[in-house]
Formats: sequence, C-alpha cells, structure tokens
Amino acid sequence: PHMVAVARERLAGVPGVVGVEVMDAQALDLPDSSFDLVVAALSLMFCPDHPAAFGEVHRVLRPGGRLVMACWGTPDQCESVTVGRVAAGFADRRPPEGTPSGQALGDPDHLHTLLEGSGFGPIDMTSRRMRLRYPGPDAMWAAVRHVHGEYIPADRLEDARAATMAEIARVGLPLRNTGWLVTATA
Repeated sequence: PHMVAVARERLAGVPGVVGVEVMDAQALDLPDSSFDLVVAALSLMFCPDHPAAFGEVHRVLRPGGRLVMACWGTPDQCESVTVGRVAAGFADRRPPEGTPSGQALGDPDHLHTLLEGSGFGPIDMTSRRMRLRYPGPDAMWAAVRHVHGEYIPADRLEDARAATMAEIARVGLPLRNTGWLVTATA
C-alpha cells in the first residue's frame, strides 16, 4: 500500500494514467484482454503462486499483448543475497515455508517453462548485470534489516549489523546482481 501511495503521488496529473491500485497479482480484479502491455519490475518473483500470477498476466493481456518484466537471477549471481545471508545467520527463525525469495524466478529454464505454461510465446530472455546503488552502507543495512530484521532477536541485532556492515565493506558498493529482462507475447 505504501508503494501504491507513492506511485499515486508521482503519477498524479500524468496523462493516460487511469489509476493505481493495490491488488493481488495472482487474482487481478481486471477484465480479460484489457491491456496491450503489462510491466512487472522485480515483483512477480515474490508471488507465492507463480503459475497463477503469470496466468493472470496472460488473461488481462489482449492477444498479441506484451509482458515486459525484470527479475533477479539465482542466489549465487546476486551480491545482495551474499550480504543478506550474513544478517540471516543471526536469525533464530526463518520465513514460513514456501515464502518466495527475490531469486524465485532466477533459473532461466524454470522461468521459461512457467511463461510457456501460461500461454506466452515467443519469449525473449536477456541476462543483465545490474548495480544496486545505495547512498552508503547504512542505507544498505536498512534494506537488509527490512528483509531479515524480524527474524533476528533484539539482543543479536547489533552483532548482525556489525557483521553485515563488514560484508558490505568486503563486497563493496554498489552491489552487483545478475537479473533477467524478459519480454513475452500473449
């Protein structure tokens, strides 16, 4: 909801913007064949049910409509995961079973199979090395804490911060993640 509020504010008065709404990507409250283009930037990978999400994207696209999306690669291709794992090492519990990660669509064969299974084709996938720019190590720690903080006990949080900051210094900023830029036709 916060991201939608920011988008509404930034898009206020922009011609052609009909609305910005909070919806479940796995059950869109939109009519069939109502869009020429769906853009999903680093988002669909977090859906618990990828076939449902891609099925919904395909459903709302007109025949010949395009999906343009970006997602992160596999964990070993993303320095953000390398840094995050340091903080996660201080956790006393893990996210619930089945919680998707940012790398849930990172395997290109798996991603291609999901898209094909939802009716997309042709599918173009291009691997890109991207830089994650943060104003500094404190901002990077804030992002890591946002993801892992609820699982780290309060008495271990400062140790997690120190270890994560050391890993950020070792890896260096900006972080480098490999990701996929994908276009697919409905």
